[in-house]
Order: sequence, then structure tokens, then C-alpha cells
Amino acid sequence: MKFITIIILSLLGLNLAFGGELTLEQKLSRFKYLPYNKIIKSSKIKETWSYKRNFVHLEGEDPNGEKKLQTKFVYVKNKRSTGKKPLIIIIQPIYSYRPLGNFMSWQLMKEGFHALYLDYQEDFSDINRPLNELNTMFISMVTRIRTTIDYVEKNIPEVDTSKIGIHGISLGGVLAGMAYSIDKRIEAASLIVTGGRFSNTLSVSSNKLVRTMREGKFKQLELIPLKNSRKYLKQP
Repeated sequence: MKFITIIILSLLGLNLAFGGELTLEQKLSRFKYLPYNKIIKSSKIKETWSYKRNFVHLEGEDPNGEKKLQTKFVYVKNKRSTGKKPLIIIIQPIYSYRPLGNFMSWQLMKEGFHALYLDYQEDFSDINRPLNELNTMFISMVTRIRTTIDYVEKNIPEVDTSKIGIHGISLGGVLAGMAYSIDKRIEAASLIVTGGRFSNTLSVSSNKLVRTMREGKFKQLELIPLKNSRKYLKQP
């Protein structure tokens, strides 16, 4: 049974991803997508007696209509267990890198799960990207998660597709919460260091990467940081 608190938290986060005073139905309609239409690559990275790690690259239509959507992920098959097993999809923090994904996958595998983790394929720290394109980045990332599930259903028979969970940390938690709220195939969610409005996080977070992006954007747009606003207002 899905947790209503996570759904509410996730829908609050949709405000940034869609902007404006749209109805919930209008917001969700922007997540409509076509399944991937091409497997670019599927190759073994490493295999031992206990697990097999594969890299998969898919190509499909971007729901934003601007380009082809590239989806890349690493799937870790648990060879210790027989029969169909649950799958956990890992969405990493904004500092996404493979060693963390490998470690988390390994820990989940030891508990009897299959696991996979996605590459972002997006640069959330690019100060040259218009702010309104954050909308399209969120839509593209959630579509990548859903496209990955499409692939799993068709090509990975050892996964029990009635038991798919998602685990996200920080920004990954925001994305995982959105995907969990939208795709009924995801039966459980674990969100860590996640919550609140993403727009507020961009405005006040002390995270080095977010702060650098914010300060760069202020300078680029010739805006006044909040901490300097009182001083500015007192000027003659």
C-alpha cells in the first residue's frame, strides 16, 4: 500500500516541475510519453559467482519534444537467489557517480534484491540553462525512470515486476517521489534527505553545488541576493 504522506510530499514538489496555476490533471499530462524505441547498447560490465552487472543504453522520444531521450542505467543481477526477486531502482544525489551506485546495489543484493541505478544525463548545475528549463529536466528524468521499468518488464525475466521499489537521496529523492506518485508500477518508495519545495532549496540551500549555481545565476541575471536586499533598499 502506498504511503499517502509520500504522495503529498511528491505532489508539492510538482509545483516547480510544472510552474503556473495548472490543475493536477494538466501537470500530470506533461508526463505522457512513448516507450523507448531502440536499445543502443546492452553489455556486461562485470560478472562474479554472486552477481552480474550490465550497462544498458536506451533511446526514445523526449516528452518535451526537443530531442531524442537517452536513458542509461546499470543493472545488478543477484545470482545468489533463484526465482523472481524484487527490484530496487536507485536515484542518486546530484553528485551522481558509479562507485556510490555500485555500493548501494551491492548492499541491496546482499538482502536478496536485484538493483539498478540511473545516470542523470542532465547537468542541474549549469548556470547557462534557463531557469524554466528545470521543468523539462524533471519531466525528462521521470520519463527515464519509467522507460527503465518498460525495459525491465520486457527484458529482465528474473525481476518480479509486481514488486518494484524506488530509493532516492537528496535530489534523487525528489525525482523518486515524483516517479512514485505518477507510475503505479512502483509499489514502494524510500526517500532520504528529501522534502519541501525544490524552489526553496535552490533559494536557501548551503550545499556547495547549489550555492555556486545560485550565485552564478544571480550574477548572470543581475539580481540582488536576499542577504544584500536590506542594504540595497537603504541606499539613497
